[in-house]
Amino acid sequence: ACHHRAPHLGGRGMTSPLPPRRADTALAAILLALPSQQDDSLRACWAVDEDGRISDISPVDAAAEVEARAKQGRTLPVIALAPAAATNVHALLFDDLPVKQAQAAARLLAAQKSLGSPDDQHIVAGEPRSEDGAIPVASASAALMTRWIALTRAAGLDPDSITPASTILPTPE
Repeated sequence: ACHHRAPHLGGRGMTSPLPPRRADTALAAILLALPSQQDDSLRACWAVDEDGRISDISPVDAAAEVEARAKQGRTLPVIALAPAAATNVHALLFDDLPVKQAQAAARLLAAQKSLGSPDDQHIVAGEPRSEDGAIPVASASAALMTRWIALTRAAGLDPDSITPASTILPTPE
C-alpha cells in the first residue's frame, strides 16, 4: 500500500501537502517513492499532469491509469525514485574516451569505489551531461534493486526507470 504521508516534511502523522488528482487532467507520468532498506511499502505515489502539476495518487489508481493507456496503445511513464541514502551518485569525466568507453570506465571505477563486492552492486552509467561532458554513474545494492522491482510489480506498476531521488533536483552552482 502506498503511504500518503510525507515523513520528510515533519514525520509521522503529517499528511501530504499535495492536492488530490483532478480527474479532468491528462497525466504525463507516475512517480513512485521507493522505500529505504528497513521498509516494505511504497513511500508515496504522485501523478504528474501535462502541465507539470504534481498530485497524490494511490498505487491502485496509478496502475489503472497505466493499464488504460496500454489498452489505447499509449504509454504512461512510471518513474521510481530510489532513496538518496540507498544510492551513490557520481559524475566522472573522461575527456579522451568515446562515450561508450567512458560509460564502461565509469561503471568500472564506481565498482572499484564501492564498499563490498562489486558483484553485489547494480551500477548504471548515463549519457554525458551537456554542460561538461561528465558521465553520471549511479549504484545501489543489487538485492535492494531486486526488492524495489518486486515491490513495484506487486503494486501493479512496472517502472520504466529507477532514478536516484537526489538526481531530480538541480545541481548547485
